[in-house]
This record gives sequence, C-alpha cells and structure tokens, in this order.
Amino acid sequence: MNYNNDKFEINKVVKGGVSGFIAGLFYAVILSITDFLSVIAGLLESDSSLVGLILHLIISTAIGSLFGYLLDSQINKNIVKSIIFGVAYGIIWWFLGSIILFPIFMGLSPELNMASISASFPSLVRHLLYGFVLGVIYSMLRNKD
Repeated sequence: MNYNNDKFEINKVVKGGVSGFIAGLFYAVILSITDFLSVIAGLLESDSSLVGLILHLIISTAIGSLFGYLLDSQINKNIVKSIIFGVAYGIIWWFLGSIILFPIFMGLSPELNMASISASFPSLVRHLLYGFVLGVIYSMLRNKD
C-alpha cells in the first residue's frame, strides 16, 4: 500500500467535494429564486425547499468529488484548464442530470427532442455556472499544495 498515493487520491476527492459544495451554493441561490428547490425535493417525494436544498448540495458535493478524482491529473494546477474542464463537466451533467436522469427518477421518460432540450436552456445556464465556479474553486484549492 502506498500511503502517499492514497493520501493524494483522498485529497483530490475532498478538494473536489468542497469545490462542488461551494459551486452548489451558487447554483442553489438561482434555484431558490426560481423556486426549483421544491421540484428537486420531489425526487424524495417531498415538496420542501429545505429538503431540495439538502439533496441538491449532497449531489453537488458528490459530483464535485468525482470531478476531482477524474480530472485532477488533467488540470495540474492550471486555472484555465480547470475552468474549461469545469464548464465542460457542467455541460455533461446538464445532459446527464437534467435531460436523462431527472426525468427517469421522477418516473418519466427522457425526451430527446429539440423542444425539450430548448426548454431546458435555463438549466444549461445554471450548470455552466456550476462548472465555472467548480473549476475556479478547485484550481484555488489545488494550487494551495
């Protein structure tokens, strides 16, 4: 067992999780303005905005942890790369989360047509913001090493 390698793996996951949580807070502000937190709470058969907020932050943290784990070696202390990968990661999660997984978890079928994808444009903008903030914060934390 290589202790230093294991410590590095945990470190990038934690930094990703912290970055995802902070990015999720920015995203949550927009969600609260649009009253979408109660919709997210519907995933747990609730309509409570607080439940939606907690679930959103858990998901944001997990997605951020995955970002750190998967992309740390590609970023390599470069803020521009971190932002680019963060924004691209946001686009991927917009498609996976909003277009595919959210409808499935709500008991619906994903609709992969231009009308439904166009209707989810506000969600794309939120995911781009999440990815941007994720990339900036991750780079800041990564560069502290």
